Order: sequence, then C-alpha cells, then structure tokens
Amino acid sequence: MFMYMQVVLTVGFFLLTVEASAIECARIGTFTEETICGDPMLLRLDNALNNNYRWTLNSDIGDGAKKALKRSQKTWLLRRNQCPDRECMMPLYKQRIEEICDYPVISGVHPTCDESDTTAETNPRD
Repeated sequence: MFMYMQVVLTVGFFLLTVEASAIECARIGTFTEETICGDPMLLRLDNALNNNYRWTLNSDIGDGAKKALKRSQKTWLLRRNQCPDRECMMPLYKQRIEEICDYPVISGVHPTCDESDTTAETNPRD
C-alpha cells in the first residue's frame, strides 16, 4: 500500500509540473477561445495563468484562500469572456497573473510563478 501511495504522489506531482493550457485549441467553440488560440502571446499568457492558478491552488494557502481564489477566478473568466478583442484581454491576463502570484502561502515553499510572458509587448504586431 505504501508503494502505491508513492506512485500516486509521484504521478500527481509530475502532472502538476506539466504545462497545460486551460483551452483546447482543437475544440474552440467561443469567440474568446478563438481569439486566444489565434494569438501566440495570448496563448502563452493563458498557459502561464493556468499553471500559476493550479500551482497556487495546490499550495498551502489555507481553505478560505482556496475558496476565494476559485471564486475570483470564476469572476475573472466572466470578465475576460466579455472582452471584444486582444487589446482588452492582454491587460486582464497580466493583472490576473500578478494577483495569483501574490497569494501568500501559509507553510511550505511559495510556488514559482511563470511571469516571463507578462513583460512582453502588448501588441507585437505593430
């Protein structure tokens, strides 16, 4: 049984470290998903936000903070989905990444946040 638990924990940790997008671009169904999947910078920001969100949720931030993080993420997604274009989405992503990375950890190590894409130009096509 102990060996089984070690395998489960190892596999779980591995899955947490794999970069994952919250959007499946092969199955886009909304304007927001189409916009994100069609823009490499938005897609990188979406990946960074998704990873940071998962890492923070799996950190020891306390039950109240986890509930608040989940609620605020739902609110943020509703706001993002109202954006009519890339220019609206970019600052929302950058702000949300900063908010998630600033969540305090009660014990243990604070997760390393992926903020590398937040310093990129807002519109590299200009």
